[in-house]
Amino acid sequence: MRVVGDETRETKESLSKLQSKTGVTDGTVESLLGTVQDAFRRSEEEQEATSSAIFGPPSDKSLQELAALYNEIRRTQGASYDRTARMAKVVAEMRHSPDLRRFSWRGRLESDSGGVRLAAYAYLLEYPTCDAAEQLADGLGGREDQPFGQYRALKALQVVLSKCDHAQKRSIGRILHELERRFKGTDRGEELRKCLDLIEDPTAE
Repeated sequence: MRVVGDETRETKESLSKLQSKTGVTDGTVESLLGTVQDAFRRSEEEQEATSSAIFGPPSDKSLQELAALYNEIRRTQGASYDRTARMAKVVAEMRHSPDLRRFSWRGRLESDSGGVRLAAYAYLLEYPTCDAAEQLADGLGGREDQPFGQYRALKALQVVLSKCDHAQKRSIGRILHELERRFKGTDRGEELRKCLDLIEDPTAE
């Protein structure tokens, strides 16, 4: 699930209201929430895997245009399945943008623009470097405050960590362990665990 944050938060609020009216147990609520999270996850993974089939081939929009489009979608649309699908499409287009290779990620991870940060994540997914690991990890605890962006940053970090040696991984691990409680029970928590598994597994390259 790429972004469980907005959608699941609303669902959890609805389930809490149901619990107060019907007296269902916490365990039942958590079970229902888990089912909803799994459904969102499967749906968005299918969206991204078939984005070309659904929306046609990647466009020739520049990264600047795509970053602006992402910001526009976030600004004008409320949390919904459709908004998540549109944002996932923007990511797919960024990764196939003709000017991605010329993009400079340095400094962009700390941009005030969510779209610019997203472009940096897209670049690092395609051209990973360990030099970006610390900035990605630090951003998760600060600058990147949107669930969709956090998820993408963690996906990029997983690829970036494959370029790091064991000493570098351990340094990043200390930052990530501090975020475990913050992301517990969310899709970002699952992706954070994958990062930590890469760090803690001595055979991982």
